[in-house]
Amino acid sequence: QCFDERDRPVVYWNIALLMHAHLNLPKETTQKEALAKFEELVKTILPVAFNRSLGHGNIPYKFVAIVCVITWIPRAIDNFACHVEDGKPVKYYLLSWGLVSVF
Repeated sequence: QCFDERDRPVVYWNIALLMHAHLNLPKETTQKEALAKFEELVKTILPVAFNRSLGHGNIPYKFVAIVCVITWIPRAIDNFACHVEDGKPVKYYLLSWGLVSVF
């Protein structure tokens, strides 16, 4: 989901260009086909690359993620309360925490 839906055509165009360059797709390949190739690539290669980047640790990733989220939530709530008390808009809070790029 794009933060600003007006960006979606540009994002799709850039993904299609990337797929044409990376996979040497024929020029007649449509944007929809290039996006489907990208989705396929993300679903097959990205999980493998992500798991390899974690190495062979003894703690499974999902447990590390849970601990990180549990420690992050109280800090985020406290920070949000400070922004509300200061009268700053929610968008400013989301930008300050980088949540816009996550969602």
